[in-house]
Amino acid sequence: GAFYYSGVAGTVANNLTLNGGTLSAGTATQIYSGTVNVSGNSSINLRDGNSAVITTAAQSITLTGVLSGSGRLTVDSVNTLTGGNAETGTLTINNLANTWNGELAFERGTVDFTSSPATSANAGHVGALTFNSLGRVIYRNINGQTLNRTGALTFAAGSIGEVLIDN
Repeated sequence: GAFYYSGVAGTVANNLTLNGGTLSAGTATQIYSGTVNVSGNSSINLRDGNSAVITTAAQSITLTGVLSGSGRLTVDSVNTLTGGNAETGTLTINNLANTWNGELAFERGTVDFTSSPATSANAGHVGALTFNSLGRVIYRNINGQTLNRTGALTFAAGSIGEVLIDN
C-alpha cells in the first residue's frame, strides 16, 4: 500500500515503518519528522498525489527524523528534464543519528543528504547506490569529514546518475 498526506504542505510527526510499501509526496511538499524504519524493500514516490503517471507534477519529501533499517529504498519521480536529466522531485534526508544502511535505488529523482556530520561515520549513506534510469544523490555539509562509502555503485545499461559532494 501507499501512505501520503493529501493536502497543503505540512509536517507529519508520526513514526513510520516502510515494509514493502510506498511513501508518497501527496499533493504538496511534505516533511516527516517522526522516525522512519525501512524494514523491507520499499518505494518513495515523488509524483503528485501518488500518481503512477511520470509526466505529472513533481513534489518533495523531507525526512528529519531518524532513518533506520536495512531495506532498499527505490526513489521515483517524474520524467521532466532539468539540465538534461530527470532529477526533479527531491527526497531530503536530514538527521545525524541515521543508521539506515539499505540500498538506495533510483528510477528518477534526487536524494539530498543535508545533515552536518560531526564525524565521518555520519557522513551520508554507506549502502549500495543503484541507478536504474536517471537520478542524482547529493552529500552536503561534509566540511572536513571523510565520506566512507562501502556499498556498491551500480549503473544499469543506459542509465544516467550523478553523485555530488557539496561542501
